[in-house]
Amino acid sequence: MIGVFLNERRLLLSGMDGEPLIRAELDPNLERRAFQLAAQWRSADLPVTAFSLAVTAHETATRLTQLLAQLDAEGLKLAGFVDAAVLAANAVGLKDVGMVLQLQSQAAVATRVVETAGKYRRAAFLTGESCGWLDLRRACLQCIADHMIRQSRFDPLHDIKDEQYLQQHLREWLDEAIVQGSTQIRMTALGKPIELTIGLSEFVQATDPTFKRLRQLVADSRLPGVSQYLLLPDWLLEIPGAREFVAAVSSSAYFYDEMIIARAAARLTMPMREDHAVTLSRQAHLGAFAESEIKAFVPDLGVYRKPTHLLFGSRVWPVSGSIALGRDATNTIVLPQGMAGLSRHHCTLQVLDSDAR
Repeated sequence: MIGVFLNERRLLLSGMDGEPLIRAELDPNLERRAFQLAAQWRSADLPVTAFSLAVTAHETATRLTQLLAQLDAEGLKLAGFVDAAVLAANAVGLKDVGMVLQLQSQAAVATRVVETAGKYRRAAFLTGESCGWLDLRRACLQCIADHMIRQSRFDPLHDIKDEQYLQQHLREWLDEAIVQGSTQIRMTALGKPIELTIGLSEFVQATDPTFKRLRQLVADSRLPGVSQYLLLPDWLLEIPGAREFVAAVSSSAYFYDEMIIARAAARLTMPMREDHAVTLSRQAHLGAFAESEIKAFVPDLGVYRKPTHLLFGSRVWPVSGSIALGRDATNTIVLPQGMAGLSRHHCTLQVLDSDAR
């Protein structure tokens, strides 16, 4: 069995042995998805065999029916549909109740997955508009265009060739901004060279309205009083503002490679197809096989700088070794007598493993 994950952004194929077969970016035209899948299938010289197709929860019965008819017309043998969020949570072995966030071109889907005795099922999902990967990308492009307009009165988004140039290099500029804190952009427009520097914080500010809508989607999808993990695709970390978004919405977040979904789909045993109908499974009971492949979210230590000095009154002490505070004269910092709640040896600041505690 071959497993396929298909959404509005990308196509991923995997064999049952877990070997990635195809990883391709898609034209977001929904009417062309089956054609693009067939073209990639043939270009990879894959055998005509049955496959399981993982899809996001927001796919309607009408859209899936159209997709099935198109796949049949292309000569591909679809065994059945299965919920992608359920496969993701099952494959990485997360327990109890959690949320899988998946971004489409101009929307996002938050799917609640429930695990009971190793069996995973889709409990609910909610869709948010104007908060997809294309919205985030456009926000970054508009940030660049705004800087160029202020500097040269030239809008690169009003010229097809210049916009294509920005689209082509956007990924490398964002990578540089995330790693180095800023990026330098150089291009020629109207026969003149343009050079500008954009800081990471400016990109973060540009994407914040979109991430704000994502934050609202996550908040609206939560079960009150229930601790939930959040599972997200790892490519989201390539977008400025993603870390701030995750830090604001979850204390238990994990990132994963979406190829895991295709690998899980390849492990499924789908029921025999009858006539022109296929099943849509909203549950799975696979053994977890990718527990070690997810990455727990850790806030960027570069944002949360370690303390280097302690300020009290008009004096400053470097944070190193041990600093004792209290009313007794033997303390490093002698606190005033008569202050309520302060003892003679009140507390000690000590550096342990390079962290002040």
